[in-house]
Order: sequence, then structure tokens, then C-alpha cells
Amino acid sequence: MRIMRGSAAAASHQPPRPSYSESNRHLTIARGLSVARQTGVRTHRRTTCQELQQAGAALGPACDAIHNQSLLQYDVLPIGDVARTSLLIPPLLALTYELLGGVLTAVARRIAPGGAAAPLIDDQRLRTVAAVAATCAVIKLSAVLIAAETPYAFFVLAAAALVQWATLDGTYASLLLGTVVAVAGPLAEIPFEELGCWQYYSPDYFPFGQDLPGISSLTGPCYFAVTQDAQALGRLFDDDERDV
Repeated sequence: MRIMRGSAAAASHQPPRPSYSESNRHLTIARGLSVARQTGVRTHRRTTCQELQQAGAALGPACDAIHNQSLLQYDVLPIGDVARTSLLIPPLLALTYELLGGVLTAVARRIAPGGAAAPLIDDQRLRTVAAVAATCAVIKLSAVLIAAETPYAFFVLAAAALVQWATLDGTYASLLLGTVVAVAGPLAEIPFEELGCWQYYSPDYFPFGQDLPGISSLTGPCYFAVTQDAQALGRLFDDDERDV
């Protein structure tokens, strides 16, 4: 009898179980928070991509024009006499910067995490400015090397681009992506040349034979340098969005 009374007393002190309606409400709230987080991530990514597109459309043609008077001639929608570029370049580089600073950077980080050395500049904003300036310097150096007909110009320019990576980035992902783009980027220009959009003054690299247009070997290190500042811009825009 005492055991039954004790059991009844213990049962009376147990906390009430939540009703089905309360459990359902908690589940709905959890789902709502999950959807809100996913929506926030998508909005964040979309904003970063838009900022990369704008940076590519603005900075890209300015950097491109630095060496074009020595490197190539635009035959479709050309702009400028001294600093030469084309109306084709803003949309092309908007897409390029979005890919290099966003999607492809994320893929490269998964494939090659870690880094060889820490960058010399800690502040991300200053490091991004330095990366853009370094890219302009590499591109200007290519024009100087072409004009001077410097022997081993490719190796000099490649060394300058590697110094940019080592001092301002140092990650294996950036090195991997920059190397891939240095090879694939110039090859991607050949269809545009075949369509008559532009042509190189003195092509020295014919990857698909003499029957197709050639390119300048110096474009490879330039693509490597552009990849570095695109990634720096992507990191900067990511940080800015997280701080909002």
C-alpha cells in the first residue's frame, strides 16, 4: 500500500509532458530559423557575387588597358587610343571576377587547404588594395618587357606574379587556382580571336597549331595576377557582408 502511494506521489511530481500542439509549434519555429539562415546565406552569396561583378566590370578593363597598346588590338567595339580596351571586356571580366573570387575559390579551398606562408599585410582591406596594385604592376611590367624585347620575359613576369602571391596571399588554394587560370585563361581567348574580336601583335604561342590564332605567352602570368586580386576582392566582400 505504501509502495503504491509512493508511486502515485512520484507520478504527481513529474513535469507535464508538452502537448502535441506545443511540440508542433517548436518544430515549426526550428524550421523557420533554418529557412531564415539558408535565406541569409543565399542573400550573402548573391550580394558578394554582385559586388565581384561590379568590381570586374570596372577594374578589369582599367587593368586590361595598361598593356594593350603593346600586346593586342581590339577589332570589335574598341575604346580609346592610348589606353585601349573594348566594350566586350566589362561583361567578360564581370563574369570572370565572379567565378575567380567566388565559386572557383571555394572549390580550390576544398582541394588545397592550408598555406605556405602568412601574408605580409594583416588588414584585409589594405591587402586587397595592395593586390589590385600588384596586378596593375605585373600587367605594366608585361608591357615594358614586350617593348624592350627582353629575353626570358616570361620567366621574369612569372616570378613577379609569384612574388605577388607569396607576399599578399600565400594559400595553396590561391596558388592552385592561379596556375590553372594561367593555363586555361589564354586558351579561352582563342575562340574570340577566331571570331575576330581581337588579335595579338606578336603571338609566340600556338597551342592548337598554326591553323588557329596564337596568343602571347606573357598573358599566362597576367592571368595568374588577376586571379590573386579577384580572390582578395572576394574575401573582402565576404568579410564586409558578415559584419553587416
